[in-house]
Amino acid sequence: MNYNLTFPVVVLKDESDSVPYMAYIPYFDVMTQGYDQQELQMMIKDLLNLCLEDKESYKIPDWAYHYFNADDVKERGRKYFEELDDGDDTYFQKHFYTVWWFDFNR
Repeated sequence: MNYNLTFPVVVLKDESDSVPYMAYIPYFDVMTQGYDQQELQMMIKDLLNLCLEDKESYKIPDWAYHYFNADDVKERGRKYFEELDDGDDTYFQKHFYTVWWFDFNR
């Protein structure tokens, strides 16, 4: 199936980590990493391909069909990392880098 979609992606950057870039894709509640921005974009594309092919495991949630802005996406990312860190969002606050609007064409 062909796709021409744009996905919001929350990007964190931790210079002290061996793989400094981390991306969270709220539509599928998945995460990936990369050594630099170029590799991260490649990893995001590969992960989106996987999610869109495996329709039984990964479904776009109902809320994804409503308009939301970068602040909404950032807040979803903050909540995700806060949950991973047992209620502490310090890591997210310290390493939040940006929100990308990732154009995905296949």
